[in-house]
Amino acid sequence: MTTNENTPRKRPPTHYSCDLLRHWVEIELLDEQGQPVANMPYQLRDRNGVTRHGRSDFNGIIREEKLMAIPAYITLGAQALVEEMAQRPLRVQRGEAGSTVKAAAEAAGYRYHYLRVGELCDSRPNIANWPETDPLPEYHFPVELGKGLRLNPMSQRHVVEICPFRAWIPYLTHTADYNLLNAYNLALMSVLVYADNDVNENLIPRGSVQDFFCRQLLDLDQLPQKVNDQYLPLAAKDVPFAERYAQFGFIDTSKKENEEGESDTQLFYAARPGEAIIAWRGTAGAADIWTDAQGIPTDAEAVTGLAGNAHYGFLKAFTVTELHDKNSARYQDFTRIIADKKLYLCGHSLGGALALIHSAYLYDKFQNEILLYTYGMPRAFTRSITEQLTFPHYRHVNNRDTITAVPTLGLGRLHYQVLPREFIRLSLRPLASLMIDPTEPLDYSHHGDLVHFKNLNYERYIKGQPAVKSWQRRETKVLLATSLINQQADEQLRQEVAELYATPEQDNPLEWKTVPTDHSSGNYASYLYQRLTALICETRQDSRHSWLQQRAEAAEYRPFYGGEANWRPLLLLDQRLLDHHSTLLGESNIYHYTAARLLQWYYQPDVTQQQQQNAWKDLQQSEQALQEYRQKYGQKYALAKKEQRKIYNSDNVVEVPVGDDKKELDEIMKDIGKLENNIHQLKDIK
Repeated sequence: MTTNENTPRKRPPTHYSCDLLRHWVEIELLDEQGQPVANMPYQLRDRNGVTRHGRSDFNGIIREEKLMAIPAYITLGAQALVEEMAQRPLRVQRGEAGSTVKAAAEAAGYRYHYLRVGELCDSRPNIANWPETDPLPEYHFPVELGKGLRLNPMSQRHVVEICPFRAWIPYLTHTADYNLLNAYNLALMSVLVYADNDVNENLIPRGSVQDFFCRQLLDLDQLPQKVNDQYLPLAAKDVPFAERYAQFGFIDTSKKENEEGESDTQLFYAARPGEAIIAWRGTAGAADIWTDAQGIPTDAEAVTGLAGNAHYGFLKAFTVTELHDKNSARYQDFTRIIADKKLYLCGHSLGGALALIHSAYLYDKFQNEILLYTYGMPRAFTRSITEQLTFPHYRHVNNRDTITAVPTLGLGRLHYQVLPREFIRLSLRPLASLMIDPTEPLDYSHHGDLVHFKNLNYERYIKGQPAVKSWQRRETKVLLATSLINQQADEQLRQEVAELYATPEQDNPLEWKTVPTDHSSGNYASYLYQRLTALICETRQDSRHSWLQQRAEAAEYRPFYGGEANWRPLLLLDQRLLDHHSTLLGESNIYHYTAARLLQWYYQPDVTQQQQQNAWKDLQQSEQALQEYRQKYGQKYALAKKEQRKIYNSDNVVEVPVGDDKKELDEIMKDIGKLENNIHQLKDIK
């Protein structure tokens, strides 16, 4: 019999013969640790619309019998699933290659599946701190909701490993003790803040502040690794998705006009339950250089609430953010987000000085616990203020970083006492005898405990070489955290180390010369990464790390300039870092997971391949950005105000942009040139 499209189709029967219903299926639900996901509501349906309902048993197993030999689909209760999987931790190695569940399933002859919660949800769940109108997080919800897992063939056990509903956060500990994990992660935040909210310094989204907090921290396939234009892995731990850094803001005053001209201050803040990070940007443009140069000390009590003086340029750069103005919208938004939270503040260079000023303000006005880590920062306050600040502050100096030595200690005294005294002495001699002597409270002073990255030179004997070449000069770098000196037990060590610094209070390293290249924020972060991974290797008795090998070699040879008495105390103080962190970090499983992930990154087998993959991703975004900037230039040029001008030594007349339009077009052309140069460099890597 023939049929046509108008012939009604028969409805499927509601009952099937026993011969058809002779199949079964088992689904075993496991997390990444191999633990069962029990009591999970499910729905099993086939393409004919027949559905089964139930819950997984205490072993995480679902079994249905009397099924037809056609594919079926299974979904799980969305709300129950996300709430349960938010409590399950991640395994150390990401990807299926590190799955013990997969190995066991395939060895037993079962079908293996690795799925994210969104691939199993039957509906949209309610997620804490996630707007209901926003699309669900892309990593955890990569497909359309409600479709479920396709089960085929039947009469088979399917092992389903479910990715926990988690997010990355930096591993930070709010402790007054020096912590290398804090130092490294906050150094990364001090690099990240040099990026803008939506693009990094190379004008592409990867590595921007928004990309870091909204994409990288939610992508569980790998550690967050791109901060601004640097590739360095975050020392991360995983937390339930609701405990991620869900709130963040970026402040950029470069478009704001103040009474004294343009301002150029940037910072970001990010908050999660119980804690917040505040990172200030350092010197990054001409406006910042002018800020640095305005070193005259000025009264800071109106801003900080503390009697004393601050660097005029730094204080002005802080006040333009309006974070001290109770009537400003920025102040109200910021204080609402940080309320009742422990605060981590950080910054590099100028950013370190601004972070210190902000910490001083928060210290006086709020009850938040403050922890400050700075890198290559100049002096910001006079001694009269620094002596009043008691919050923990670890100030890092990379070898002979020039910026940490400015402004000079006596600049405040010079401005307020020496120059006025000389004026009186020369013009009003009878009053000169009444002038008081210079006092320390007017001197600029560093605040905080010094952490110095110091280069050490040593001689290595090369066997078999001619006598004149038998000794080879080598170099290593040690980390001297002066807060780790036990003053009672190590008075001699403390005195020997103190000789390296300008004052008994160890204000700054005393060096006969300074090195501007030591100031880079990337240099600070890279060295801390080396020391953190070396520390992890040393605690695990893993001697393969390059820095450990270098240090072992240095310990066997003599100093380049002699003076072994000054050499050994530095190695001893550096060794205190291991002893201190062995006690500080303890045996926490979370720390061991973080440490293991960092070592996997450090020992990744094909670094060149990883670099090429990163370069390829950056190249794609750079080429797209270049196209957008060229289109932007063309559109702006078409609308720009123009004037007709005669070409020199010619009768030809051309139209050229003028005024503010010309300035804007020049800025776009500068960005285009920057993108073209970056694309050229990326192609060389790729």
